[in-house]
Amino acid sequence: MLVASPSSGLPSYPRHALAVSTHRQYTSLQAGRGLAALLVVVHHVCFFAAGDPHLWQRPTMARWTSGPQLGVAFFFVLSGIVILTAHWKDVGNPATVPSYLWKRFRRIYPVYWLVLAVVLCSQLTSSNPEFAYKHSPFVILSSILLVHIHSDQTNLAVAWTLFHEVMFYAVFALALLHKRVGTVLVALWLLLSPVNLAHPATPILPQNFFSPLHILFAMGLLAAWLLRRGNIPQPTPLLIFGTLIFSGSIAFAGWAGHTAETTYLSAGLGSTLALLGAAELETQGRLRTHRWLAFLGDASYSIYLIHFPVVSTVARIAFRLDPQPRLPLGLWMLLMFAAGTIAGCLLHVFVERPLLKWLGRPHRPADR
Repeated sequence: MLVASPSSGLPSYPRHALAVSTHRQYTSLQAGRGLAALLVVVHHVCFFAAGDPHLWQRPTMARWTSGPQLGVAFFFVLSGIVILTAHWKDVGNPATVPSYLWKRFRRIYPVYWLVLAVVLCSQLTSSNPEFAYKHSPFVILSSILLVHIHSDQTNLAVAWTLFHEVMFYAVFALALLHKRVGTVLVALWLLLSPVNLAHPATPILPQNFFSPLHILFAMGLLAAWLLRRGNIPQPTPLLIFGTLIFSGSIAFAGWAGHTAETTYLSAGLGSTLALLGAAELETQGRLRTHRWLAFLGDASYSIYLIHFPVVSTVARIAFRLDPQPRLPLGLWMLLMFAAGTIAGCLLHVFVERPLLKWLGRPHRPADR
């Protein structure tokens, strides 16, 4: 359900496979990554169609469609797999840190900054009181750096996950600086992450730094270790059982009307099992992936970044044209979904992919 190469990080991958070893690549993991991105698009389409108080309001639909955002749990698990896989040989080698940081930077920031710039222009020129808090210099600076600075807010709604990603990348760099000490510190950070689950109202540790969601990265690290060992037992039951757990988590979130952190963790467990099963089945030649699914995986980061502002804009235009609505609401939702997904694919093909290729040229000092 994802793609990776020796230089890859979670947000996007230029090749159509996740290389877990020098002998095997997994296009099935890339495909899953693309499907997870589409789940997040579905969630936001349903939010604007049913949950936004300024547009069409369908409270029942809004409640039952809160679950697809759990595609984010899949991304976090996958990030753990990719980072440990891509940098397995770099652990304990501080000379690789500059290259590691450059690769993480070019994966996350350049295309993100382009999308953020467009969103900021819209927000800073708007007189809408809902955007007032987004004019704060701390919110803007936090959004640019993807590091919380006196603010828990962000200008780009979907960027909240990237704050966790960047933190994980930074903590993992400790393992590159010193194998034994760094590994202990990474493990300690992950072990302390679930502490706040016992006191959600009054967190014991800083919530931004010790989020229970970071357990998902640990699941990915464990999956990467298991994949490296090879010979995953009972891959078909693993894939089926993991998919059922993931789907059940989505259904439960709809029944509950919200996605608690524990629901993210159950979705992460399902993702981990499904990823292990899919990878082993592909190794055995029993699972193949369509090209279009692999492409969606490649484009998933661009889809994830751009779909929210695009879907929001299309939804507001559609509401002005048809506030009742006279046309079936499902048609407007289909238009929102298509617009968000296509915009992400175009951003990937014409911006992200050329940008990554240019930034990854070997003559750059950080890549030498």
